[in-house]
Amino acid sequence: MRNEERMKFFQMLAAVGVGLMPVLGGAATTNGLGGPALLTGTVYESGSTNRKVLFQFRRTAVTEGDRLRVVREFLLPDGKLAARERTEFAGTNLLAFEMEEFQIKTRTSARLERKPEFGSKIFFENGDLGKPAAQMKRSETPLRPNTLVNDMVSPFLQLHWEELMQGREVKFRYLVAERGEAFGFRFTKEAESVQAGRPVVIFKMAATSRIIGAFVKPLLFTVERDGERRVLQYEGRTMPKIKSWGFWHDLDAVTVFDWEQK
Repeated sequence: MRNEERMKFFQMLAAVGVGLMPVLGGAATTNGLGGPALLTGTVYESGSTNRKVLFQFRRTAVTEGDRLRVVREFLLPDGKLAARERTEFAGTNLLAFEMEEFQIKTRTSARLERKPEFGSKIFFENGDLGKPAAQMKRSETPLRPNTLVNDMVSPFLQLHWEELMQGREVKFRYLVAERGEAFGFRFTKEAESVQAGRPVVIFKMAATSRIIGAFVKPLLFTVERDGERRVLQYEGRTMPKIKSWGFWHDLDAVTVFDWEQK
């Protein structure tokens, strides 16, 4: 591999984390794909002793017939919209999603076509916000089984709950829209604990590839052990960017969801 090819290869690996975590940040549905009509949360600085608030999170879900449309928004403390994601399902099938990052003025979208006889595929577009469709970069990749995006994470955990609680790992692929690919990951049970007086289980999501794992820090999901098994907290790469020393950087943060106490 020539030096310039090697450099591009490692730049691609580093960007896997950039593409993956914005998709994941704030995944918190439990009652099937729909979840609640409205769910809010707070994004805190990771490792912050004073619980510094970085963003407010808001997820809304609307069902029309067999269609489910989900909008997830990250707002700055002053209320300005920093990032937004739109996802659409038909039944349990993912149809499309779009991510808009207003701070860095970029947009990424994916459209899924299921044609088993010809080969199901995912079609991607990405580029600058406001750029004409003809100028967007396009790519495609085969659609493989167990390919997930954000709102599919918690239902996937529910589906494989018993396996995970028995100490088994569950593999899947996660769609990284910016890279035009779905990368291999696994869920494992990390620990059990008590949070605010209720038992919880912490699940770890990590890359199956050692090479990608060297660039992508594992994500941690804190889930109720009993009852509805809601995702209470998420720790890891989050969709909005953070600005430091005049440059935009990827953000690792802790998101706490505002579920009503029962």
